[in-house]
Amino acid sequence: MDNDPKDKAQIVTEWLNSKGIECFPWPSSSPDLNPIEHLWVHVKRELRKEPAKNLKGLKQKIQWAWNSIKSDVTEKLVVSVSGRLQECIKQKGGPTRY
Repeated sequence: MDNDPKDKAQIVTEWLNSKGIECFPWPSSSPDLNPIEHLWVHVKRELRKEPAKNLKGLKQKIQWAWNSIKSDVTEKLVVSVSGRLQECIKQKGGPTRY
């Protein structure tokens, strides 16, 4: 959970607290720290190649695009997390090269 306003709504905060879920401070809109954003770029790129004609087709295309992501891509993203965090600290929370 980041600090996006929708995630900080009182009802959300109360629900998380009632479930004993501890939230850490996290900058809102921080895709440079969130490797999954790069995977969504891949999915969106695949979807733009040939738009779906209906909801069922869209679901199938999303599933196909997600499943087509190679394991070396995900491994590289996982390995990059440490560098992303170090860069974020170095930039004092400012923009990074990621």
